[in-house]
Amino acid sequence: MAPKRHEYPCSKNEPSINDVYLLGKRIIGCHSSSSKTGKLTIGSSEDRLFRQSYGLSVAVVLEAWRLLQVHNLLPDGGCFYQLVWALHFMKYYEPELVLSARFGADPK
Repeated sequence: MAPKRHEYPCSKNEPSINDVYLLGKRIIGCHSSSSKTGKLTIGSSEDRLFRQSYGLSVAVVLEAWRLLQVHNLLPDGGCFYQLVWALHFMKYYEPELVLSARFGADPK
């Protein structure tokens, strides 16, 4: 289920590295009451979790967001959290044929 707009406000369209890690954890359900992250270096557990969940590093996601802004490619009302949510969806989405084969169902 996609997040509701009020759950991830659009006011933070210039996110920091820490903001991205926290948002990534929240989207995949690994959030806690604390707003702290672990070590944020390449190869750290936080970094591996993000890369496994979204298919990209935080630096690449931030650069993609920057390029979307610079080239005026964001849709009206487009928010950073929507980009991160879409990356997660694309990482785990499987076509109907793949799902039907996995579960032994007839794709017709």
